[in-house]
Amino acid sequence: WLIHRVIDTRGTFVFAGDRTAHPEALPYDLVGVAFGHHGDDGTFETMLKRFSIEDAALKKVVPFLHDAGLGDGRHGTPEGAGLLAVFRGWAQMGWTGHEILERGFDCFDALLSELSTRERNHTKRS
Repeated sequence: WLIHRVIDTRGTFVFAGDRTAHPEALPYDLVGVAFGHHGDDGTFETMLKRFSIEDAALKKVVPFLHDAGLGDGRHGTPEGAGLLAVFRGWAQMGWTGHEILERGFDCFDALLSELSTRERNHTKRS
């Protein structure tokens, strides 16, 4: 989602078991690659840092995506637990990487919309 919506809107995604099959592809969200988990950071956090993305709305979803992506419950967010359950369920249903990616885009768009609505409502009450 972050890649397609913010970093490279023309980017395409390849899902392959063998990295050498697509030497032009930049691997991400894998162990030992530049755009993956580093230290206590999940891939989303790593990419925000590497691309110097300072968007406040995106930073608000970091705890949710960390909990969902790493499954470590570090932030203890119900949103993260819910996302993790949904992602695991999609995989268990046998969905392809492309199907999960497509629905994931909608999921993240909806999550950011909800957070934006919460923020506006909170500001109105303050």
